[in-house]
Amino acid sequence: MLQVHEEGRYRHFVMVISVVFFFISSYFIFAHWLPQYRESGQMIFDWPDAMANFAFIESFIADNQFLIPFPDNSDIQNVVHPRSVNVFAGNLVPMGFIGQVLLYGLIGKVIGVYGVLFLTPFFGSLAVYYYYRLCAKIFHNDLVGFISAALLATQSAFVYYTMVVMLHTVLFVSLLIIGFWLLIKRNDTDKAVKKYTLIFFSGFTIGFALAVRTVEAPWVLLSVLILSLIYARQKWWLSALIFCFGLSAAFAPVFLINSQLYGDALSFGYLKLHQSGEVFSRLPDAFKVSGQNQFERVIRAVFLPFGWNVKNLFKVGYFFILQNFWPYLSLTVLGLVAFLRQKEKSLAMWVYLGIGSMICLWLVLYYGNWRFDDLDVLRYASISSSYTRYLLPFYILTIPGAAYFIYRLISGSKAKFLRQLAAIFIILGVVGFSGYSALFGQKADGLIHYDETTRRYYRQFMVADAILPANSLVITDRADKYFFPKYQTVVFQLNYSIFPELARVIDKYPIYYFTVMPDKDISYINREKINEFNLILHQPITIDDSYRLFRLDTLENFTKNQK
Repeated sequence: MLQVHEEGRYRHFVMVISVVFFFISSYFIFAHWLPQYRESGQMIFDWPDAMANFAFIESFIADNQFLIPFPDNSDIQNVVHPRSVNVFAGNLVPMGFIGQVLLYGLIGKVIGVYGVLFLTPFFGSLAVYYYYRLCAKIFHNDLVGFISAALLATQSAFVYYTMVVMLHTVLFVSLLIIGFWLLIKRNDTDKAVKKYTLIFFSGFTIGFALAVRTVEAPWVLLSVLILSLIYARQKWWLSALIFCFGLSAAFAPVFLINSQLYGDALSFGYLKLHQSGEVFSRLPDAFKVSGQNQFERVIRAVFLPFGWNVKNLFKVGYFFILQNFWPYLSLTVLGLVAFLRQKEKSLAMWVYLGIGSMICLWLVLYYGNWRFDDLDVLRYASISSSYTRYLLPFYILTIPGAAYFIYRLISGSKAKFLRQLAAIFIILGVVGFSGYSALFGQKADGLIHYDETTRRYYRQFMVADAILPANSLVITDRADKYFFPKYQTVVFQLNYSIFPELARVIDKYPIYYFTVMPDKDISYINREKINEFNLILHQPITIDDSYRLFRLDTLENFTKNQK
């Protein structure tokens, strides 16, 4: 039988864990971003998504707009933009859901651009605390909540993505944890005002979570619906109305901003904005949502937008769940067995098991069928992989099962000392595994590698920054994250169609190519690919052992300067 521990018994311990988590996850802010931003005026992240998020947040704080104008784009086929950034009406706009940029931009108006860097560690620390409150309430046991919070605060993927600060995953799950805690907290009071206030803010918080990751709406809203049906009380319709009002209040600004940025309230940054037509025809090429009618296409878009790929599904399951998450998964299975063997089972635990299983299945099927073009994503199964990011809710949902098993282990009456000793070894083993995964990860991965990589990026940028004129356009392959938004960038990646467009503005902007290509490849490009556009790459300047900076010029200017 599950013993009920006094509610709030471990609250102060979890508060301490949350504060420590905040400062540890702020390491890169103090080590890199604050000092380097003051010195160079540039924030460099290892993901183009993070680069883009910060650039548009910074733009809103400075200029009250979530876009970066570049009027000449309209005349050159919109080639000037980095990865993870789209173009509409000549303006650079976010490629993705607007929620994180909106929330951080609004808060940034108050706390400033430096303060924005601390928001993800702040929300992550809140998630640790409210995860404790949520799990304690579901299991009617404060110790289970405490163990769950401790495991979350040391879970490798959660720690990793909190520390890199500008990706949206941790914000999304943090808002969900808080929102669902508010939703079930409303059952603790009979006071109408307090209850409906909790319901409103639950809807508001979950609404903002959906603004951050709108694509997760099916399982989030289905979970809310199931909870509402199971725990329906008198005047349930009023609770539903207030929840929807709160959710709408949080999500409504998204429609307004989408209309301003993309020309349509129902449009969003992932679409091919240069094309006209219905939403399905403008989805990225990775989406496979064809169907005989509109209903079939909607169903595909919601449940299997990337088609059905059994081989990829099994690879994702093996590498990102069994291989990278096996200690937690093993303990979760043992916790499930312990729960099923328990004579008295609470409704709340059955509901959590059912909803959690539904969500985990949805996440695995949805993202497991997504095959990335970069084959190294599956080959190395790294913590920095997009699969790890998208499966973070899966990892978090299984933690209470592991915590429940540890609780049952230490609460047994027989061989109590051995049980407690075993629990200590299990916790140390899980935390050690998680710490190693977060710090070292797989090949060329983990927080230590991230630390070294960030230092190298800044060294390379500082050398290039001393050379580049202020209004330069920088052509890159994957180094756009070094330069944007301080410099406008063009992504090459052997797409030679950019060069005739750049030829139209070459007299207006200094244009450079930042590359690792050897001389023979540059000579080939000059001779076979861009000579017909009257262009040449020349005057290489060595940045370091890897990169060089070439000037893109017209043949006339090159010949003139040679004389």
